[in-house]
Amino acid sequence: MKKRSAASNTSKPLEGFTFLVEESLGRRVAEQLRSAGFDVVCQIESTRTGIPDEEVFKLASENRWVVLSKDSRTRYRTIERQAIADFRLAVFQLAHGNLTAQEMADAFIAARSLMGRILRSSPPPFVVGLNRHGKKTRFLSGSRLIEGKGGAGRHRTP
Repeated sequence: MKKRSAASNTSKPLEGFTFLVEESLGRRVAEQLRSAGFDVVCQIESTRTGIPDEEVFKLASENRWVVLSKDSRTRYRTIERQAIADFRLAVFQLAHGNLTAQEMADAFIAARSLMGRILRSSPPPFVVGLNRHGKKTRFLSGSRLIEGKGGAGRHRTP
Protein backbone atom coordinates (compact mmCIF):
# COMPACT_ATOMS: atom_id res chain seq x y z
CA MET A 1 0.00 0.00 0.00
CA LYS A 2 1.34 3.42 -0.90
CA LYS A 3 1.77 5.78 2.02
CA ARG A 4 2.52 9.48 1.70
CA SER A 5 3.53 10.34 5.24
CA ALA A 6 3.15 9.17 8.80
CA ALA A 7 0.86 12.10 9.50
CA SER A 8 -2.79 11.35 8.91
CA ASN A 9 -4.65 13.74 6.67
CA THR A 10 -8.12 13.92 8.19
CA SER A 11 -9.67 15.75 5.24
CA LYS A 12 -8.42 13.06 2.82
CA PRO A 13 -7.96 9.91 4.91
CA LEU A 14 -7.39 7.69 1.85
CA GLU A 15 -4.90 9.91 0.05
CA GLY A 16 -2.03 7.81 -1.28
CA PHE A 17 -4.03 4.57 -1.55
CA THR A 18 -5.38 2.98 -4.73
CA PHE A 19 -8.32 0.60 -4.46
CA LEU A 20 -9.03 -2.37 -6.69
CA VAL A 21 -12.79 -2.78 -7.02
CA GLU A 22 -13.32 -6.50 -7.57
CA GLU A 23 -15.53 -7.62 -10.38
CA SER A 24 -18.24 -8.76 -7.90
CA LEU A 25 -18.85 -5.11 -6.97
CA GLY A 26 -19.22 -3.93 -10.55
CA ARG A 27 -18.49 -0.86 -12.61
CA ARG A 28 -21.22 1.30 -11.01
CA VAL A 29 -19.64 0.96 -7.57
CA ALA A 30 -16.25 1.93 -9.03
CA GLU A 31 -17.79 5.00 -10.71
CA GLN A 32 -19.51 6.10 -7.51
CA LEU A 33 -16.32 5.68 -5.47
CA ARG A 34 -14.39 7.72 -8.04
CA SER A 35 -17.02 10.45 -7.77
CA ALA A 36 -16.52 10.41 -3.99
CA GLY A 37 -12.76 10.94 -4.40
CA PHE A 38 -11.43 7.39 -4.13
CA ASP A 39 -8.47 6.48 -6.37
CA VAL A 40 -10.00 3.38 -7.98
CA VAL A 41 -9.01 0.67 -10.43
CA CYS A 42 -11.97 -1.41 -11.56
CA GLN A 43 -11.20 -5.07 -12.28
CA ILE A 44 -13.85 -5.14 -15.01
CA GLU A 45 -12.15 -2.23 -16.80
CA SER A 46 -8.53 -3.29 -16.36
CA THR A 47 -8.33 -7.10 -16.49
CA ARG A 48 -10.24 -9.98 -17.95
CA THR A 49 -13.28 -11.09 -16.00
CA GLY A 50 -13.87 -14.44 -14.37
CA ILE A 51 -10.27 -14.95 -13.21
CA PRO A 52 -9.71 -16.74 -9.89
CA ASP A 53 -9.43 -14.62 -6.77
CA GLU A 54 -5.84 -15.76 -6.29
CA GLU A 55 -4.88 -14.14 -9.63
CA VAL A 56 -6.72 -10.96 -8.66
CA PHE A 57 -4.82 -10.95 -5.35
CA LYS A 58 -1.50 -11.36 -7.17
CA LEU A 59 -2.33 -8.41 -9.44
CA ALA A 60 -3.32 -6.30 -6.43
CA SER A 61 -0.09 -7.18 -4.66
CA GLU A 62 2.09 -6.36 -7.67
CA ASN A 63 0.45 -2.94 -7.94
CA ARG A 64 0.15 -2.28 -4.19
CA TRP A 65 -3.63 -1.89 -4.43
CA VAL A 66 -6.09 -2.22 -1.54
CA VAL A 67 -8.81 -4.74 -2.44
CA LEU A 68 -12.51 -3.91 -2.12
CA SER A 69 -14.86 -6.88 -2.32
CA LYS A 70 -18.26 -8.20 -1.37
CA ASP A 71 -17.05 -11.79 -1.09
CA SER A 72 -17.62 -12.14 2.65
CA ARG A 73 -17.20 -15.92 2.45
CA THR A 74 -13.42 -15.55 2.12
CA ARG A 75 -13.07 -16.23 5.82
CA TYR A 76 -14.33 -19.77 5.12
CA ARG A 77 -12.00 -20.42 2.16
CA THR A 78 -8.54 -21.50 3.26
CA ILE A 79 -6.92 -21.04 -0.17
CA GLU A 80 -8.15 -17.44 -0.48
CA ARG A 81 -7.13 -16.54 3.07
CA GLN A 82 -3.69 -18.05 2.46
CA ALA A 83 -3.35 -16.06 -0.80
CA ILE A 84 -4.27 -12.83 1.03
CA ALA A 85 -1.59 -13.62 3.62
CA ASP A 86 1.01 -14.67 1.04
CA PHE A 87 0.47 -11.54 -1.06
CA ARG A 88 0.29 -9.34 2.10
CA LEU A 89 -2.97 -7.68 1.05
CA ALA A 90 -5.24 -5.20 2.73
CA VAL A 91 -8.82 -6.27 1.97
CA PHE A 92 -12.09 -4.55 2.88
CA GLN A 93 -15.17 -6.70 2.32
CA LEU A 94 -18.85 -5.99 2.62
CA ALA A 95 -20.52 -8.34 5.08
CA HIS A 96 -23.78 -8.41 3.10
CA GLY A 97 -23.98 -9.38 -0.56
CA ASN A 98 -27.63 -8.34 -1.05
CA LEU A 99 -26.95 -4.64 -1.52
CA THR A 100 -27.54 -2.42 -4.52
CA ALA A 101 -24.58 -0.74 -6.20
CA GLN A 102 -25.54 2.53 -4.47
CA GLU A 103 -25.71 0.84 -1.05
CA MET A 104 -22.34 -0.85 -1.59
CA ALA A 105 -20.70 2.42 -2.62
CA ASP A 106 -22.33 4.21 0.32
CA ALA A 107 -20.94 1.60 2.74
CA PHE A 108 -17.37 2.10 1.50
CA ILE A 109 -17.79 5.87 1.50
CA ALA A 110 -19.12 5.80 5.08
CA ALA A 111 -16.09 3.67 6.06
CA ARG A 112 -13.59 6.11 4.51
CA SER A 113 -12.15 7.38 7.82
CA LEU A 114 -12.09 3.91 9.39
CA MET A 115 -10.32 2.50 6.33
CA GLY A 116 -7.75 5.29 6.43
CA ARG A 117 -7.01 4.67 10.12
CA ILE A 118 -6.63 0.93 9.59
CA LEU A 119 -4.47 1.31 6.47
CA ARG A 120 -2.13 3.72 8.24
CA SER A 121 -1.84 1.77 11.49
CA SER A 122 -2.18 -1.94 10.67
CA PRO A 123 0.33 -3.60 8.39
CA PRO A 124 -1.11 -6.08 5.89
CA PRO A 125 -2.14 -8.77 5.52
CA PHE A 126 -5.63 -8.29 6.90
CA VAL A 127 -9.30 -8.60 6.01
CA VAL A 128 -11.82 -6.12 7.41
CA GLY A 129 -15.54 -6.86 7.17
CA LEU A 130 -17.84 -3.86 6.79
CA ASN A 131 -21.60 -3.67 7.25
CA ARG A 132 -23.99 -1.66 5.09
CA HIS A 133 -23.38 1.42 7.27
CA GLY A 134 -19.59 1.27 6.89
CA LYS A 135 -19.03 -0.08 10.41
CA LYS A 136 -16.43 -2.78 11.04
CA THR A 137 -17.91 -6.24 11.64
CA ARG A 138 -14.65 -8.19 11.82
CA PHE A 139 -10.88 -7.84 11.53
CA LEU A 140 -8.75 -10.84 10.60
CA SER A 141 -4.96 -10.66 10.56
CA GLY A 142 -1.99 -12.82 11.44
CA SER A 143 -2.91 -16.30 12.64
CA ARG A 144 -6.61 -15.37 12.77
CA LEU A 145 -6.50 -14.68 9.04
CA ILE A 146 -4.82 -17.99 8.26
CA GLU A 147 -7.16 -19.93 10.56
CA GLY A 148 -10.26 -17.99 9.51
CA LYS A 149 -11.20 -17.22 13.10
CA GLY A 150 -12.12 -13.99 14.76
CA GLY A 151 -14.54 -11.16 14.62
CA ALA A 152 -14.91 -7.53 15.52
CA GLY A 153 -14.97 -8.21 19.23
CA ARG A 154 -11.97 -10.50 19.30
CA HIS A 155 -9.24 -8.30 17.89
CA ARG A 156 -8.84 -4.59 18.51
CA THR A 157 -8.18 -2.30 15.58
CA PRO A 158 -8.20 1.47 15.28
